[in-house]
Amino acid sequence: MKVVKVRARFHWGFVLRQPLYTATQPSTKYPALTSIIGALSYGLTKLKALPETVVSASDIYSTSIEFLKLCSWITYSLELPSPIMGVFETRDINRILTVLGIRRQNIYPGSPYLWAIQSHGKIYLPGAPIEVSIFTDEEALDMVTKSAWLMVRLGSRESPISIDEVKMLNVKETTEKEVVTRFITPSELVKVIKGIYDEIDLPYPNIDWYNLTKIKDPRKYLRKFVIPREPIKVKVEQGSRVIVDDENDYYVIPVKTW
Repeated sequence: MKVVKVRARFHWGFVLRQPLYTATQPSTKYPALTSIIGALSYGLTKLKALPETVVSASDIYSTSIEFLKLCSWITYSLELPSPIMGVFETRDINRILTVLGIRRQNIYPGSPYLWAIQSHGKIYLPGAPIEVSIFTDEEALDMVTKSAWLMVRLGSRESPISIDEVKMLNVKETTEKEVVTRFITPSELVKVIKGIYDEIDLPYPNIDWYNLTKIKDPRKYLRKFVIPREPIKVKVEQGSRVIVDDENDYYVIPVKTW
C-alpha cells in the first residue's frame, strides 16, 4: 500500500452542503470525505475524458465511483489558525430574517409549511492549508497522483483551492492501541483520550451513495466523524487498522471501506 499526500490551500474558505435541504442551507463546518472524492474525481474525468455519469450493472452512477476503484481510503487534516477558536462560520442575517415571514400558526415541530429559505453560510479560512491523504496501490499510483494535481476546488464552484505539493510515501500497518493523529476519523473507530476536536455528522463514502437511479434517504449515509483541531491522542477501537507513513503520520482507518 502507498499513500499520496496532497498539500493544498483554500483561497478564502469553502461552502459545502449536505444533500438534505435547499441550496441556501448553512455550510457544513468541515469538508466531508465525499467532497474530497468529488474534487479528486474532477481531475480523473479530465485525464480519462470521462462523462459525469457511468453505467454499471444497469444502474447509473456518478463517475466518482471510478476514483473509488483507485483507492482504499481517503482522509484529510486541516491546519486551523487557532485550535481553540476552530473554523470561522458566517451566516447571512437577511436570509435568516426571511424565516420570520412564515405565518405563526404554521410554526410548530413537524410542520409541512416550514419551507422558507434557510440561512446561507460560509466557512472563512483564507490561506488555510489542508492535507489530503489517499491510500492506494502501486498500480493506481500514477493516476491518483495526476488526478490530485488537477484539483481546482473543494465544494461549490466559488471555493477554489491551490495545490502546493503532491508526494508519494510508503506506509506500514502497526498494532499500536493508542496513537496520536491529526486526520479526520470515523467516530466508531476511536475514542479520544486527549486533544481539542469536533465531532459532527458527515456523509460516509459508499458506492450506493453515488447511485443516481435509486431513491434513497441521504440521512442513512451520515455518520459521526472525529475531526481534530490539533493532533489528538486516541484509543483504537475494534474494526480498525492503524497505518503509519514515512513521515510518521498515524491514521486509523476502517478494515472494510467502500
